[in-house]
Amino acid sequence: MTSATISVAESARLVGRELLAIGPGENVAIVIDDHSAMEMVHALASVAGGIGAECAILHQPSRPPERKNELSPMIEAAFERTDVLISLTGSGGAPAYAASVKELLKAKRIRTMSMVMRGLDNFTGGGALADYRELLTEGQALASIWAAGRTMHITTDAGTDIVAPIGADEVVVECGYATEPGRNAAFSDGEVSSRPLEGKAEGVIVINGPGTGIARPATPIRVEVRGGRAVSVSGEGPEAEHLRHIVETVPEADNIAEFGIGLNGASLRNGSFQEEKKARGNVHIAFGDNIYVTAQVLAVKILWDSAQRYPRDARVLLWGRRVSQLTMPLLRTATGKLPRCGPKSARATGTDFHSMGWSSTASTMIVYENGSAVGEPVPGELTRT
Repeated sequence: MTSATISVAESARLVGRELLAIGPGENVAIVIDDHSAMEMVHALASVAGGIGAECAILHQPSRPPERKNELSPMIEAAFERTDVLISLTGSGGAPAYAASVKELLKAKRIRTMSMVMRGLDNFTGGGALADYRELLTEGQALASIWAAGRTMHITTDAGTDIVAPIGADEVVVECGYATEPGRNAAFSDGEVSSRPLEGKAEGVIVINGPGTGIARPATPIRVEVRGGRAVSVSGEGPEAEHLRHIVETVPEADNIAEFGIGLNGASLRNGSFQEEKKARGNVHIAFGDNIYVTAQVLAVKILWDSAQRYPRDARVLLWGRRVSQLTMPLLRTATGKLPRCGPKSARATGTDFHSMGWSSTASTMIVYENGSAVGEPVPGELTRT
């Protein structure tokens, strides 16, 4: 933890009163296991009780890795009468990733807050210190731009170069708030994501950040992707071997399921995946089933994310009919703001980032580096004004 922290009680109040907006008389379920941080559990239950909600703490056993997303049937049954679900399991993501939870969200019968595989450090420092109202505004602005795109192209100096058509589903904004039925968020939070069209992702992913339950690799892991599937995993060390084992042995775990961009400028790059995936400028890619978007692959029991680090080297391009090309800002400054790009003009602020302004009417591309326009238009595609 850094010197900048808030108390457990302060975080619990933020989550319960603002981000979830728990109301009197609502049924709140907090799902835990043997590895949950009980100080967080009790603080959140206290906030819910103080509001006048009915709060139940539901315990299930900690699961081994191959069963880490398996939810107890008794707990699943309790969700039928639940208004607010807070997931706090420490050993896996069962209450966050279960198919039954997805169906309740889809039917707008529940709202959820995921804090799975997180501890006190995540709850009181780093990304927990963000201005969540500002974060939500930025996330919604990015989602509106993203939704206009047709194809996503991610490249990094480390070697990632992957392109895929964007799926037709809603772009997911996870920026802390889940105040209405059907909404899902996490804490700490701060990302926008969507699934690629299944079977269409092509290229190379070079993983140089941590993954779900996996430390940052000492040397990068290279994943070859063809037809939307990971066809080979190469690299040294236990992290590469773990991912290779998952891809080769877990049914459908080779599916490229999600592309996500972190927005939280307070999140730390400390080797913790749940912290780093939300960090402003980091990109994460999911293998397997993304439970919160409509995907054809739903049988897989494991979701494995990897974070692409070194944001100053990363580019994310969205290609569309009118928004011809857009490189989203990948900031690494604590005080930098998301560049505001409108349909007829563009403006960028901050340092250590690359962004692109765009014009939906003239298909104009302007690349910004450290606040100044650089580069030339793409021949045959874009003209510069």
